[in-house]
Amino acid sequence: RHEWKKSAKQVDGYVVEQVEFRDGENGILWQPIVEYVYQGEKKRYISPWKTNPKPYKDGAQVTVYIGRDEDATVRLDRFTELYFGPMLLFILSIPFLIVGVVAAVICFALIKAYQNKTKAAEGTTTESF
Repeated sequence: RHEWKKSAKQVDGYVVEQVEFRDGENGILWQPIVEYVYQGEKKRYISPWKTNPKPYKDGAQVTVYIGRDEDATVRLDRFTELYFGPMLLFILSIPFLIVGVVAAVICFALIKAYQNKTKAAEGTTTESF
């Protein structure tokens, strides 16, 4: 995502509205709608993220990143929009990383124990002759 952000076009946008959603568990959630101008055309972006409290004040200026890819992906300059996906994947991979490291340590210990046992057995065999 960092490379994507560096290569994306950066424009100013303004929060024109924040849509209210009622959620039984979390109460009221807010979803910002941002207007910006890109290539001479006025556009609207509806953030996929709903939060409580409101993420912005109405009329607030925000930075909008527009990807240079085919579909011109749009993101606001917020942690959740830019980095949540990669962070979630990293967090979900931690248990697998731990299991892999533990398995490697156990294998290494078993190999060492086998090598030591083999050396000890060879040592007693040659001494008996």
